Amino acid sequence: MGLGAGPYGIHTAQVLPNPGLRELLRLVEKRDAFVEAQIRRHQEHPSPPADTVLGALWGGDPGVRGGPLGPARLHMTLVDLFIGGTETTAAALGWAVAFLLHRPEVTRVSHV
Repeated sequence: MGLGAGPYGIHTAQVLPNPGLRELLRLVEKRDAFVEAQIRRHQEHPSPPADTVLGALWGGDPGVRGGPLGPARLHMTLVDLFIGGTETTAAALGWAVAFLLHRPEVTRVSHV
């Protein structure tokens, strides 16, 4: 039984009205459709060289152990890379703004 699941294995969020969960699931479907479209596009028009990340994930680089990823693992790996990249960028921008707010002299110099 998972966290928040009742005695019959049904999660409370699945039963009660939850617009936030519905929106999250809608966005996850949109993200998955985007990732699948990109995978199909690259399958139809092979573009990644073997020495790129996508080429290695597809098994184009014989130097990579483990061989190519299956469709489900490729999909989730691409999602992980995308989320990791956006989270890192968001965190860096957040720290930069915080720094500038606490150092107005730096902000003044950057406007010159």
